[in-house]
Amino acid sequence: MSRLALRMTSLVASTLLVSAAFSVGAGASNTPLTKQVLSLSQLGTGWFAESNSNTGVGCLHDLLEPSGVSQTRVAEVYFVHTSDVPFVDEKIATYSNAKTAFKKIAATIAGCPNPSGPYKGFTSNGTVTKFSFPTQGNQSVAYQMIFKTGDVTIYYDYLIARKNKVIVAVLEGSFPAVSTTQFTGFVHLAMAKVKS
Repeated sequence: MSRLALRMTSLVASTLLVSAAFSVGAGASNTPLTKQVLSLSQLGTGWFAESNSNTGVGCLHDLLEPSGVSQTRVAEVYFVHTSDVPFVDEKIATYSNAKTAFKKIAATIAGCPNPSGPYKGFTSNGTVTKFSFPTQGNQSVAYQMIFKTGDVTIYYDYLIARKNKVIVAVLEGSFPAVSTTQFTGFVHLAMAKVKS
């Protein structure tokens, strides 16, 4: 697989899972959400920040924007390793009711074992499987996913957690597999930084 093909597909495939946004509004904490997401300095050498923008595909479309619950603040960061994989995407958001938002988000992803649909000229097909991961924050769910976009397959570990009034979503994608140790480290860093 060429580096260009891998890079293009990794960027495409990662955005299929997490709807991207970057804004700050009124909320309960005085700490802006933009200060509560992972920073490049936390990831070590070989990483760089990139922009990422999409609303998802198929039954994962707008996953972190459940119907009936207002998203009040949101921030997202996206980092790519110099070799194009792995990449990590973190999104945090507050809601009019975080407990209800988490319940709806968890139900949506649990009910979406095979997301598929078009994306920028590609057909993407995925498999979503729940996996055992220590509970984070007040409550959390974790999934492993495989997405095939064009002729490239990307593997993911994905955690969605509620920490008080904030929903935290951490996604790592890689090929041919995600390092569970590295993903666990990203999750711990992300959860520790959320103060709202």
